[in-house]
Amino acid sequence: MEFPDSLIPGRFLERPNRFLTIVDCGGRQVQAHLANTGRLREILVPGRPVFLARSANPRRKTHYSLILAGLECGLVCLDSNIPATVAYEFISDGLFMPTAGYETVRREVTLLGCRYDLLVSGAGLVDFIIEIKGATLVEGNRALFPDAPTQRGTRQIEGLITARRQGLRAAVFFMVMRSDADSFRPNSDSDPLFSRALGEAFAMGVEIHAFSCRVTDQGVWVDREIEVRPL
Repeated sequence: MEFPDSLIPGRFLERPNRFLTIVDCGGRQVQAHLANTGRLREILVPGRPVFLARSANPRRKTHYSLILAGLECGLVCLDSNIPATVAYEFISDGLFMPTAGYETVRREVTLLGCRYDLLVSGAGLVDFIIEIKGATLVEGNRALFPDAPTQRGTRQIEGLITARRQGLRAAVFFMVMRSDADSFRPNSDSDPLFSRALGEAFAMGVEIHAFSCRVTDQGVWVDREIEVRPL
């Protein structure tokens, strides 16, 4: 996906709460919304180069959103709304072979009491539910998710297990929002319940895929599929 407008460079200063950051933009301190509930401790350190997007909504309290951070390995996308869009375009463009033959990709659907990112359907084919998770934490070229406990994520995985029992097709996509990962595994140290649920889902036939992404100040795209280590 391409960013609609040019991003604004700055330097991260602090994160007063989960959704608010303070950024230095050319000597001027601005407040920027952060659409990410992860801890991001390894990424959001004072002085870190970041990129902001200006909000198109004049009524919004914060006029900027923090989108990217610059690491030694390259840029990492921190906006948790973006992974689903990247995955949607990837599938809609016919680049994910397991959905070959499917005709329709719908976003943000509610099934079995949970909200999921994508529903892929086609005439004569079993509906395919796909939940998207954005990963930003990488240790030793291995991506990890989550970096903070996620009760909602665990409920969604449990919902996918139910979907499989009812004969639907289901998958979780872990979109690694940076390019330096060559494998993925669930972060059991951070959230053992999520990791356990993911392992149970895999045993039930829920598909687990992970992709590293190419991130620039122009946009974010799927780069390649990476190995999923034992769950």
